Amino acid sequence: MNASTSSSAAVVDLLADCAGLRYSVREFLMQVSSGKRSGTEINGTKVLWSETYRALTKAGLRVAASTGDEAEAASWTEAYYGSLAATIYGGTSEIQRDIISERGLGLIRTR
Repeated sequence: MNASTSSSAAVVDLLADCAGLRYSVREFLMQVSSGKRSGTEINGTKVLWSETYRALTKAGLRVAASTGDEAEAASWTEAYYGSLAATIYGGTSEIQRDIISERGLGLIRTR
């Protein structure tokens, strides 16, 4: 796979992740607005959001770095570091996955 194909695939992946996130948030908001209690779906949404945010900022950083615009690259670097923190606040992605597996799927904890 050449660099162009790899870049195109990465953009398609990001678009798919964004569409999935949009759907997930929409479904959650519809449940809440109809008075239903949220289950573990919100935990999955948090994981998807933080990982999509990280992937988007990493892609933005790569593009900005390739243009040689130092100010733009610095801005994307700051956003990328913020995205790394996003996988921690609100509960680490690992903890969110544990909650989903235990409460949502009924799997037994192995640690």
